[in-house]
Amino acid sequence: MKVKIIGKRSGSFTDKKTGELVSFGKMSCIIPFPLDQKDSEGEQALEVSVRPDVLVNVPVPSEAELDFNQYGSLIGINLL
Repeated sequence: MKVKIIGKRSGSFTDKKTGELVSFGKMSCIIPFPLDQKDSEGEQALEVSVRPDVLVNVPVPSEAELDFNQYGSLIGINLL
């Protein structure tokens, strides 16, 4: 899926149940609506979870091709 990357953020929090420090990364993207989706026009926003170490190498703004597995998890970012 080709996207425009318009923002990114990373951070961490402490899991209340385990006390473990959890790190996260989020990438804000814009994609066009699918052509076959009736009564839609323009673009839609998408927030994608990304490992923080991968997020460091993603420039903002940029364009990329994202690959997802069958469960909807991001498995690859190819910067264009």
